[in-house]
Amino acid sequence: MPSENAEKPRKYLYEVDLLRVLFIFSVIATHVTTKINEAIPNDTFASQYLFATHMTLHFSRLGFMFVSGLVIFLNYYAKKLDIWRFWRKRFFGIIWAYLLWILIYTSIQAAIQNAKANEFLSTLTKNWLYGDDFYMYYVIVTLQFYLVFPALRWLFKRFNHERLLVVSLMLQLITLTLIKYVIPSLDTSHWLWWFREYGYNFFTYQFYFVLGGYVAIHYQQVMSKLMTYRRQLTVAVGVLGALTIGVFGINRHVLDRTIDQAQNVHQPFVLFYAVVVIAWAMTIGMSYAQARESNHLPKWVVNAVSFGSKISFGMYLSQTVILTTLSALLSRISVDSWLLLATVPVSLLVVFGLTYLLSGVLYRTPKLSVLAGKSPWRS
Repeated sequence: MPSENAEKPRKYLYEVDLLRVLFIFSVIATHVTTKINEAIPNDTFASQYLFATHMTLHFSRLGFMFVSGLVIFLNYYAKKLDIWRFWRKRFFGIIWAYLLWILIYTSIQAAIQNAKANEFLSTLTKNWLYGDDFYMYYVIVTLQFYLVFPALRWLFKRFNHERLLVVSLMLQLITLTLIKYVIPSLDTSHWLWWFREYGYNFFTYQFYFVLGGYVAIHYQQVMSKLMTYRRQLTVAVGVLGALTIGVFGINRHVLDRTIDQAQNVHQPFVLFYAVVVIAWAMTIGMSYAQARESNHLPKWVVNAVSFGSKISFGMYLSQTVILTTLSALLSRISVDSWLLLATVPVSLLVVFGLTYLLSGVLYRTPKLSVLAGKSPWRS
């Protein structure tokens, strides 16, 4: 039976700061490329290029969930857990931001569409219950993770950690195989929402939370291994990233999948790709932490990363404001598809920067800080 106490990491892990920033950057990159591709005719090379390369960014949400598991296990595994206090703190930490942002987004949407009061209330209730719009699936899944965390913690206390990780991996592979090869041919219209909309189901992502827990418990050992193989991980990321294009092609032209199905994040290959990218990102984070501690980084870089880590969840919540603005601008201009493709890097930097700024302002404004994901609950 494993030890009751987790391996002791450093008091504060600065590498986690960079991980949060890297993964929110990749999340926003995923959504920016989608918005730009929506403005490009599907029959152009630029559009097909964006479709084909879109899967290279599909580690983003999975990395975000890994970090959630990592941080929660780092904070709560080794000490005595008051379950009710944990649930109260963690749920209140995000539920108010979730409810308020959906109210804001749904209100704006209703105003634009001149929706009647009953239509607005119906849509608002649906959005609150299911988080269907505005990229709120992550919040729904995270709430489920908080709910089951005490059980996951108990499993790690009770059973061999490596076996738990392997079982979790096998279950993840089975789930993804069913999603890719079985579910598309089934009539799921009569299924319960939680199963039909599997992107909102915790068990669709459970491995990444479990992996985060495993890394948290064995942190120094895992990081030592990863840093030893950081060059190989860099090569592996490049190779697997290139292979995602081939997987997309096979999905489209061999398996005859739709574009959405072909680039779906929920497929076995993406699991292995995401794990390698997460491992690689952790080596980058460790290199950052080492450079930070040896004072080899400009102060503004350290401050930007540190603050970015604090507002990363707020950036996730508020990104829709800037992304919607981008969509509105794209709908009002008429330029060659090649030019739109060329603007992707600049658009990404602008959207990321504005989202960072918006979330930062909200975070530093006491009465609005809840909208940046700042918990109103004080332990």
